[in-house]
Amino acid sequence: MSAGYQKRDEEVVDYQLYRFKGLRPLRGPKPGELAKGEFFCCIGAAQTFGRYCEKPYPALLGQKLNLPHSNFGIAGAGPSFFARRETIVKHVNNGAFAIVQIMSARSVSNHLYKSKGTELLERKTDGVEQGAKLMYDELIEAGDYRTINRVLHETRMNWVDDYINLLESIRVPKVLLWISVRKPTYESEFSNGANFLGRYPQLVNKEMVDLIRPFAEHYVESVNDRGLPQPLFNKDTGKPVTVSRRFDNEDRAYNGYYPSPEMQAEAAKALLPVCKSLNRLHQQKR
Repeated sequence: MSAGYQKRDEEVVDYQLYRFKGLRPLRGPKPGELAKGEFFCCIGAAQTFGRYCEKPYPALLGQKLNLPHSNFGIAGAGPSFFARRETIVKHVNNGAFAIVQIMSARSVSNHLYKSKGTELLERKTDGVEQGAKLMYDELIEAGDYRTINRVLHETRMNWVDDYINLLESIRVPKVLLWISVRKPTYESEFSNGANFLGRYPQLVNKEMVDLIRPFAEHYVESVNDRGLPQPLFNKDTGKPVTVSRRFDNEDRAYNGYYPSPEMQAEAAKALLPVCKSLNRLHQQKR
C-alpha cells in the first residue's frame, strides 16, 4: 500500500507519509490542526494518492483554494474500503466538501471472489488470495463465458451499491471525479485478464457512472494522457532511475499507468471552479 509505494519510490518522491488516527499511512505533508468546516477531503485510490507525483491534484487544489486538505488516496482502494471506515467518513463530514474519485471495480466482491476493499481478491472456493488480473486470467482461461458474464454483471452492480452506500454516508457536498486516459464509454474484452479489466478505472463503464451520479452534487471529468509515459528521475540528482513493480518485480524506468504530473494538474484545473463555488457557499452558510 502507501508504505510500499514509499519504499519502492523513495528515489523519485518523498510522499511524507503520516499516520491518521491509527489507520494506514496517508499521503502528506501532514496538515496542521483542521478546524471544522475549514478543510476539504479527497477520497480515492493511487490516482488521488499521486504516485510518482510531487504534487497530486489534492495538493494543487489546496494551494489554489488556500485551503488545507486530507488526502485519503489508498492504493488499490474501491468504494467499500472507505464505506467500512467510520473514522474516515466522520472526518470527511467535518470538512467543507469532499472530492470522491471514481475508483476501479476490480476491488469489488462477487459470488466467486471476496474483496476487503482493495485490489487483492480471495477466491471463495479455496481461500487463495492474489491480484485481480491473475484471478481473472484464470477465470477467462477456463472458458466458461456464462460464469464470466455473471461475474461481470454482479461485480458492476455491487460496485454501484458500494458507491451509493459511500456517497449517502457523506453528508457534505460531494464532487465525483473521473480521472483517466479514457472516457467512461468502453466495451470489455475477454481475451485475458488485463483486457477484461480494461484501463483504469477497471470494469467501470458509463452506465455505472450514470447510476451513481445522482448521489453527488457535481461530476467532473479529466480525460487525457499528457506526460505519459513519464520518465522517472532521482529527486536529488535528477538522474534516470528504475522502480520495481509490486506484482512482477519488473524494473521500470518510466510510469505508463498512474496519472502523470501533467494529468494531475489538468484534474486540479477541472475541479477548481466547482470547488471554489462549494467553498464560497460553505463560508456564506457559516
